[in-house]
Amino acid sequence: MGEFIDNLDNLDVSALTSKEFLDELFNLEPTDRARTLIRIEARCQKVGLTKAAFERIYKAKEKEYNKLIKDMLHGNAEGQCRVLNFTDCPQLACGIWVTDDSGIYLDTPFGRVCACRHPIYPAEVYCNVHTNNFKIKLKYLLRGQWKEIIVDRETISTSNKIVSLSNKGIQVTSENAKYLVKYLNEVEALNSNVLIEKRSTSKFGWINEEFMPFADNIEFDNEDGLKPLFDSVTVKSGEYWEWLAEVMQIRQYKRIELQIYFAASLASVLIEPCGTLPFIVSLYGGTGLGKTVALMYAASVWGDPSEGGYISDAKSTPVALEVKLDCLNNMPLMIDDIAQVQNQYEGKFSNLIYAWCSGRGKERSNVKLGLQGYKSWRNCILTNGERSLAAETSQGGAVNRIIEIELVDALFEDGTRTAKVFRRNYGHFGETFVNTLMAMEVEEGETWQSKVSKEVEIILGELKEMSNACGDEKEDKQLIPLAEILWADRYLERQFFHDGITIDIQQAFDLLKGKNEISEHRRCYEFIVTETASRHSHFLKDSETEPRDADVWGFYKKVDNQEKIVIFKTAFDKLIKEGGFQSKAFLGWAKANKLVELDGSKNPTKPTKWKNKTIRAVILTLPQYLETDEQGFIQIPEDITEDLPFD
Repeated sequence: MGEFIDNLDNLDVSALTSKEFLDELFNLEPTDRARTLIRIEARCQKVGLTKAAFERIYKAKEKEYNKLIKDMLHGNAEGQCRVLNFTDCPQLACGIWVTDDSGIYLDTPFGRVCACRHPIYPAEVYCNVHTNNFKIKLKYLLRGQWKEIIVDRETISTSNKIVSLSNKGIQVTSENAKYLVKYLNEVEALNSNVLIEKRSTSKFGWINEEFMPFADNIEFDNEDGLKPLFDSVTVKSGEYWEWLAEVMQIRQYKRIELQIYFAASLASVLIEPCGTLPFIVSLYGGTGLGKTVALMYAASVWGDPSEGGYISDAKSTPVALEVKLDCLNNMPLMIDDIAQVQNQYEGKFSNLIYAWCSGRGKERSNVKLGLQGYKSWRNCILTNGERSLAAETSQGGAVNRIIEIELVDALFEDGTRTAKVFRRNYGHFGETFVNTLMAMEVEEGETWQSKVSKEVEIILGELKEMSNACGDEKEDKQLIPLAEILWADRYLERQFFHDGITIDIQQAFDLLKGKNEISEHRRCYEFIVTETASRHSHFLKDSETEPRDADVWGFYKKVDNQEKIVIFKTAFDKLIKEGGFQSKAFLGWAKANKLVELDGSKNPTKPTKWKNKTIRAVILTLPQYLETDEQGFIQIPEDITEDLPFD
């Protein structure tokens, strides 16, 4: 260690308090110095030097040492302006720091201080185009390999934040953190003319006239667990022509489910230029019909459709999916088996759907009690499941953003073979499609965005005419997404496939729900009718006098040949909450439509006699074609032609 410290057991008071001994002590690494201080304390006791006396001398020396280091770090001490001396590293100025492949050091009169025991330096400076926040790309040599990481500027600005980089293998501790911070910031400052600021983004999609990730002069700076998603999009695998041949073969099936899925995947990038809101396309049906392969078909446009690639994990939490939506931005989010997400949302699935289709996440506070920047997106969401997504959603505002198609038979002749083709060949067509959009021929004074918007408006007009002609009014919130899908489908045929196969507009129009179907209150009414019928054991017939074994929620009665159901108010509120509807709002609608009996004050709840007690109840009129038998089952007349699920 040194002449004095090696002979510590022989030192007297004069030697223990000498400048030479203290210089040698402060030349030690912090850990070695701490161990040596224990030995010094024992020696001081033997030679009669009190602990307090030695501490006064030690603290004076420590103050002198810290001031010298501080002066050197602030450039007040003499020192030459060196350059980085790492293998395979650019010649960046590093000031007073000594660098080689063993690490970064600072020479002081007391010895050498270590900032890091391996090469590391700031390689690039980024400014995020969305937030204007700065990030730094660090390159570092670890076990013979150069690695890189992009971090927030504040991470390398303070000692307590930079220690988090130890998780990435960077050898930084609370002891050397302040030196590493000084080194990195000095290198960045000394090379401001070399480390030119570059544009970066943490989101895919449109940035003015460029599209990320296909833009050449914009870097992706999102390292928060989304790098695998970025890699799944940018990696191109297999042969474009093999992918195209499979797509052309699938198009010959002329299945509207596959046509809409494929076109919607590409129409996602039109939502931002057209200034519209996100929407959902969902396929539902039994197992083994090819729903997952259909999603892989649509995903292969952009990236790797394999598990763990572009398609989102169905077990992801709603918060994780919000982060992913923010990153995808204008590119489609794809979720295989939406039911697994739904099960995590504890009965508030409508809220989740509504949030997705609003294009904006929740505002959240940060540790400083300020607001974080909220997440935002403008894209299409493709998903599938065994049950109708619209049927599981109670809010009309959410339902009318869903275009869904029921599958009744298999989509593919050989789904296993088709899936293998798309696992081998993917990621080519999305960039081609985007580049073709931007190169579109336009009239003078027109942009490709305005041209697409006008043509989408024309298709929207066709859909509205169809709606008026058939008397089945559709919501604009459903018509607009369909118009964008139809435009993308026609553009694909005209620009790429030339096979005369396009989506039949009438068939697509028939998939949309009418306003009556979308009405949240009407759906609530249908929910009540269905649920009370399925739970008939809780409702007595008018002729019954003794309660059944099950809890009684109410009873049926007939007034002027009109079947009605009396539901006790507490049971009614419980049922409404279970369905995700609002009791007060529904009763107002039922009152306006004369479906509920009113009391003397015209309130939609009415005092009702039950077992010699007066109980508040909701008395609803049942649909006229529905009658219940003696057991309380609803009887459906034979002339009803709608298909039953168990037919």
